[in-house]
Amino acid sequence: MDMVTNKLTQESGSKTTTATETSSVVITKDGTNTITVAASSDAGGDCVTHATVSGDKFTLESGESCVTSGLTRSFTSGSATLSGSSYMGTRSFSFSGSVMVTLDGGATRTVSIMGTGTSTGTCTKG
Repeated sequence: MDMVTNKLTQESGSKTTTATETSSVVITKDGTNTITVAASSDAGGDCVTHATVSGDKFTLESGESCVTSGLTRSFTSGSATLSGSSYMGTRSFSFSGSVMVTLDGGATRTVSIMGTGTSTGTCTKG
């Protein structure tokens, strides 16, 4: 499960929101020191990233990005520690995209957002 915290940049200031998503994750090793992490989120969208493995730690490769829930997340850093049949990791990212908001009175409107966030989580082999 990933706990995702996004800090939204808004004209009137900043607001922090927290959302929890559950992901199914498949980790594949390519025979070298690189792994592929493919996550399917209940929040919508798949995310495939690559990392370099050294011992029981892996580091996210630079330039990785994903589109989930209508937002593009461009990862700025990430690392995880492998322990038995699970791993615990943290990723930092910037994000941008459009979301639907409900205004006072019930009207809806699509707005553009951008900001930064972190994703932390633990995956356990099922």
